[in-house]
Amino acid sequence: HFEKKEMLFGDGEVLGRDVRLSDLSQQDLEPLQSGALQVLPTRDITGRSVLAWMPGNWIGREFPNRRSAQRGFYYIVTTAAQEEETQKKGFIIVIYNVGPKGKSPPLDFIKKMHSIRLAMPHKMYGFHFCFDDKSLRPLVSGLRFFLD
Repeated sequence: HFEKKEMLFGDGEVLGRDVRLSDLSQQDLEPLQSGALQVLPTRDITGRSVLAWMPGNWIGREFPNRRSAQRGFYYIVTTAAQEEETQKKGFIIVIYNVGPKGKSPPLDFIKKMHSIRLAMPHKMYGFHFCFDDKSLRPLVSGLRFFLD
């Protein structure tokens, strides 16, 4: 956990405290401001937090650089995990890739985002990939192997 935090935010004071919104640059905030990455306002039926990633929200935008997206993802997950119920019940991730498509993230980017999730001390209990493009079937099938 601290190694990833240091990799993303350096070894300054942020290493000894929670990441704050003010620690993020404007570029780090772009995925959050676009709505492409967010914590849904309601929990799933078992009370888990739901983290949603909607790649379609990037239509007409340049895909964020990897480091900025990772910093935004780290902030979102750790902020959601501050809630006691999330600490107890964990969270699920939903990737909603239905309808108009923006640029798809490269596989190495998905792996880096997954490595951040693995560094978190909070349990991910579910991963749902919603898609309507049949050409994504091999990708989704392949994701199962390195996400389990």
